[in-house]
Parts: sequence; C-alpha cells; structure tokens
Amino acid sequence: MWQIGIIPDQRIDLPADAGARDTLAIAFLLSPEQIVTQGLRERVENAQRTTSEAIASAAQVLREFGVSRRQLQKMVDANIERAAEKLGREGPKPRQAAS
Repeated sequence: MWQIGIIPDQRIDLPADAGARDTLAIAFLLSPEQIVTQGLRERVENAQRTTSEAIASAAQVLREFGVSRRQLQKMVDANIERAAEKLGREGPKPRQAAS
C-alpha cells in the first residue's frame, strides 16, 4: 500500500478550491508534523471548523428525527476516511517546492 512520507523538496498539491472533505482526507494521511511541514495547518483547521459547524447545523435540523450529532460525526468521519483511502491508493500529486 502506498503511504505518504516526507518527500524532500516537494509539497502536496492541494487545489486552492479543495473542499473540507478533501482537505481532511489529506490530513488523515499525514501526521500533525507533516501537516505543518506541508503548509496545510491553517487549511486543515478551517476545514475542521467548517465541518464542525455543518454537523452542528445538520444536527439541529435533524434533531426532530432523532438523529444525533454523534451519528452525523461518525458518518462524516467515515466519508473522510473513504476519501483518504482512495487518495492513499492513487497518491496525491506532489509539486516542486518554491526555492
């Protein structure tokens, strides 16, 4: 299985318009240190915040139907993990770091 390691002089090429799911899928494959080294910390934190807000909003709407925040969180986490597994198989595209 392909795994992401620190690649000298290269960075993960995460498109500027990548959504929260794809950003968190990349983060799932990286260690906290790699997230920082790859320059993704702020984007990952923003994606985490966006996801948390979306889950809270959905839980509010779905409370009437007995759907809990925890259930929604598990569903979202599973979706992120599936996306990460797909990325892990295909491998993210590295780009050359600016010199």
